[in-house]
Amino acid sequence: PQSTRAMATTARRKKAEALLDAVGGDVSKAIRAGKSTELPLRGEHFFCNNFPEFAAKVKALRARCGALLENMGVPGAGAGATDPDLATRCDYDDDLCQSVVVVIDDHLDAVDHQLAEAHVAGAGGYTGPAPTRGAKPSPGVVLDANKAHPRGGRSTGSAFVARRPQDFFDVPVDNSNVPFLPPPPVTHPDPRSYVPSPGAHPLREELDDLAYPDDACIPPAAPIAPAPTDATPCVFVDTPEALEDMVAHLDKSREMAVDLEHHSYRSFQGFTCVIQVSTRTTDFVVDALELRGLIRDALGPVMADPSKMKVFHGADMDVQWLQRDFGIYVVGMFDTGQAARVLELPSKGLAYLLDHYCGVKADKRFQLADWRIRPLSEEMISYARGDTHHLLYVYDRLRQQLDAVGKGDGSQPFRDLIRTTLDRSRDVCATLYEKPVTHALTYHADYRKNRDAGDLDLPRLAVYAALHGWRDERCRAEDESIGYVLPRALMLRMAREAPTNPRALLAVTRGESPLVAKHSGELVDIISRALAAGEPPAMPPTAGEEWAREEEERKNRAEEEKKEEKKEEEEGVREETLANATNAPRPVAEVGGGEVGGASAMAAMMGTTIRDGEPIAAPVVAAAAVAPGEVPRSSMARLLSAASPAPVAAAAAADDDDDDECGG
Repeated sequence: PQSTRAMATTARRKKAEALLDAVGGDVSKAIRAGKSTELPLRGEHFFCNNFPEFAAKVKALRARCGALLENMGVPGAGAGATDPDLATRCDYDDDLCQSVVVVIDDHLDAVDHQLAEAHVAGAGGYTGPAPTRGAKPSPGVVLDANKAHPRGGRSTGSAFVARRPQDFFDVPVDNSNVPFLPPPPVTHPDPRSYVPSPGAHPLREELDDLAYPDDACIPPAAPIAPAPTDATPCVFVDTPEALEDMVAHLDKSREMAVDLEHHSYRSFQGFTCVIQVSTRTTDFVVDALELRGLIRDALGPVMADPSKMKVFHGADMDVQWLQRDFGIYVVGMFDTGQAARVLELPSKGLAYLLDHYCGVKADKRFQLADWRIRPLSEEMISYARGDTHHLLYVYDRLRQQLDAVGKGDGSQPFRDLIRTTLDRSRDVCATLYEKPVTHALTYHADYRKNRDAGDLDLPRLAVYAALHGWRDERCRAEDESIGYVLPRALMLRMAREAPTNPRALLAVTRGESPLVAKHSGELVDIISRALAAGEPPAMPPTAGEEWAREEEERKNRAEEEKKEEKKEEEEGVREETLANATNAPRPVAEVGGGEVGGASAMAAMMGTTIRDGEPIAAPVVAAAAVAPGEVPRSSMARLLSAASPAPVAAAAAADDDDDDECGG
């Protein structure tokens, strides 16, 4: 069987090579002929089409091209050749051109598949764990022949990316121009009642009240050295069953090292391709493309469990990618990059920490690799596990050094640098992913990022703004990065040159952007309209306007601060008055048979009665009526009379008797 397969592989390889040799010469000739032919475009084309000889040749070419396309699987391509109004149907020519591009791409992809199959089969199969494939096409996996190859064997790891992984995501990517809405945490008790808010971390309270495990806050007595890489199991997780087994293993672990591999060049926001998790005994490499829809429920509880310490290095972007791609929030993390900053080490990179503490030279050959390719080569899997395999030992050593530096020589107060690192790591966990959102002046901020921006005049600045808007729209619609669609340097060059016909545009782009070539006609129209407008739709403020705006904001802040201070003073005065009234001294003699609810004379004078420790306003005392010939009593007497009628009346009678005696 092995020799039969080898013979078949050799035959396929020879067939593919013969096909390329046979076609290559004709393709090269056609390309050279096309470049050397000065075909009329747009207005020139319509003019030349008035000549019967030219129109007949163009129509014949259309008919031939349409027939070939229809034979190659493009339905209806040949029907347009018989259209009597074909001379005025430029959209048909554009569609025909696009069909040619699509057909050629499809056939080249098929050739890539065959060559990749022959390459892997001829080398004896893939050495790493072969993904298990179902009926559904696997995102990012381009070698369909891998389904038939068992685990084991050798491979050089060569692979091709023929399908974009994001095209197979169960939930389409949201590239809309609106802020990121954080999804509900997997630990939320009632996700249906959850209301997302832009910029609000759903676990902010948990992070603020976070209590770290006791063993994470102290240095280890002895760091636990990792086993050699070749003696440590490495599990490639690409099936739901393998994912469940990994989660069961993590549930028994109190600490784990985590890292992510990400791709961003052929995607607007990017996406996570691989997740590496290492415990003290096992390394896991998770296919985040194959298991994208299952990772949230599987790893979300572990990542949000504060009793399990997650060790990252430089987690600023990792925590945001987990939020964006899986709705996973990290709670309880030690960032070795933050520890390196607290210790002010010579370098903060992972390569330095691995070399300094473990004596391991990090292999960075795959740091910028395309992690979409499947199957992952043995070297790429080895690189991925290497980032986390030694990280728990680095975590132990860093805590020891943080504690030692915090103690110092004893002459200074102890500094808890482990706690400082944990708090900084908590702040990293509290960061929230921000989706790229543009507004009217985003183009100007992008323009200023060009090193050689110079000063464009207003018409060409309008072109830059228009191109920036087109690029943003294309990136979101086709889920491509800005660097792939229209790099900033190329956009600046197009704005300066401002080409007004497709040929000039293609001369400026020099083949740097496939999408610019594809949409050359549309871009020429955009540039022409921008030049006609003469200036961008929105202009940035001048230096004077910016200063005036900042000054106005400063004044507004000062007024708000004064209002707040005045409000606080008024509230303080009210609270002090109420406290004084509540704590006012009670009279020695209680009125009303010793009942607590009685009112003192002073309270009556103040218009207040104290009852059950609470001040109650007393009724207003009306002026007492004075009989003819009677001497009116003082206000104090009337108040006392109102507060204690019986005693005051008796005293008044006694006073009258005394007055009578004196008068007699």
